[in-house]
Amino acid sequence: MEKLSVSFNMWMEDEIDTLREAHTGTKKDGMTGEARQALFRAAHDIRGEAGTLGFPLVGQAASSLADLLSMLPDDVEIPDALIEGHVQRSTPCCAKTHPATTTRPPSTWSILLREAQPGF
Repeated sequence: MEKLSVSFNMWMEDEIDTLREAHTGTKKDGMTGEARQALFRAAHDIRGEAGTLGFPLVGQAASSLADLLSMLPDDVEIPDALIEGHVQRSTPCCAKTHPATTTRPPSTWSILLREAQPGF
């Protein structure tokens, strides 16, 4: 397992790149059909892998996004700012740091994003 752990960061970065690409697809094609499903699958995959790979905060952000996408009917428009918040929270979590421009650690952001879901 120790030999494999060297690759964990790279694998998680690849998954986050897939999430970013899927988010770009929803901005281009709208939050419907295949674009929405691609975003859900990317978040769902990260949710399942993040804990095992040692990135629990990435898993929290991805889990929150996957739940949001699966609980809402397809015809409900999700504000892009909410999606963007989830995607952005994944990057600093993966680096196991948070940006110098914020005073909130990644775990706090995950909580705030979950709390924002019901209110939009």
